[in-house]
Amino acid sequence: MSNYDDMERARRGTIRWRILFALNVVPSRPLGESLLLSVLHDARLPLTGQELRDNLEYLKSKGLVELQDDFRSDCGVKLTALGQDVAQYEVPCPVGIDRPPLN
Repeated sequence: MSNYDDMERARRGTIRWRILFALNVVPSRPLGESLLLSVLHDARLPLTGQELRDNLEYLKSKGLVELQDDFRSDCGVKLTALGQDVAQYEVPCPVGIDRPPLN
């Protein structure tokens, strides 16, 4: 693998962790994609709406988030119980998510 592939894999893992971290602030309420994009941009992780959606689909495939589509273009995203456990360091973190060590 090239350095670019390694950097891109690390970037995706960081983005996925930041999504879980942001959703864990209010785990019982869904957040819109536009708010998540703003949070990620503020964390100096700029990405497109499609990149966000791809990472949300990945987290959904792991059972960590639920996507709540509605008639608007913005999708609601909510942590599952497992996603909340991962975000709160209660269970091991799945591969593909760069959760920092708990100090």
